[in-house]
Amino acid sequence: MKGLILALTFAGGIFGASNDQVQDFAKGAFDKMRGHQQVMDITEEQQELLNYRIDLYQEYDWDNMVAEEVILAKAEIRVLVEEKALELGVELPEKAELSEEQIAIREYYHELLTGYDWANLTEEELEAARAEVKELMTIKAEELGIEIPAGPSEEMIELLEYAKELKDSYDWENMTEEEIELAKEEIRTLVEEKAEELGVDLDEIQKKFKRRKAQEKFNRFHKRAHEQMEKNSPTDSEDESL
Repeated sequence: MKGLILALTFAGGIFGASNDQVQDFAKGAFDKMRGHQQVMDITEEQQELLNYRIDLYQEYDWDNMVAEEVILAKAEIRVLVEEKALELGVELPEKAELSEEQIAIREYYHELLTGYDWANLTEEELEAARAEVKELMTIKAEELGIEIPAGPSEEMIELLEYAKELKDSYDWENMTEEEIELAKEEIRTLVEEKAEELGVDLDEIQKKFKRRKAQEKFNRFHKRAHEQMEKNSPTDSEDESL
């Protein structure tokens, strides 16, 4: 439970992070992308891609962006990183296969988002725009015969925002390790109390969190095992010599 609450507290840490934290995030993401190889073992091309990714993230003012702007920015970064990887000859992990309908609904969603000037909307306009996007997405999903996954509840969103406010209230860079541990414990207690007040079941969220982590761990293990088997299998020339 403690780990989950801290994960919630620091969720989206890339947004509003220092340059060092941005680099840590990008390195961590890239490290996972390469199957948890040591960063020191990466090739020059992979290092260039890593630096490029960091530079892209630093171009955005994440603190002052609404959720829709963040979604569009991340999508743009993903496309640019994929293009750069192709240029450098760096192989990225295979994406989960999507159906034509899923691809269509994703492209339609991004198309809808680009139709609004999110940065300059008032609170009232923002609420109306989100409601309109939601309605149009529901209609489109029905047309395509697919179901849109349910997003986080209003209570969960409020809990995440509360956790972020708590995190932002501390001067982490100028705190000792002991002060950081005490702050995390205080945040954990306050988030638990807020979750109870909002009726958010942290135990259920933790179960889903653990299942997802376990699945990710299994996928990584399976991939490494498959790569090792291919590496150890005899080549065609070796087969012919037998």
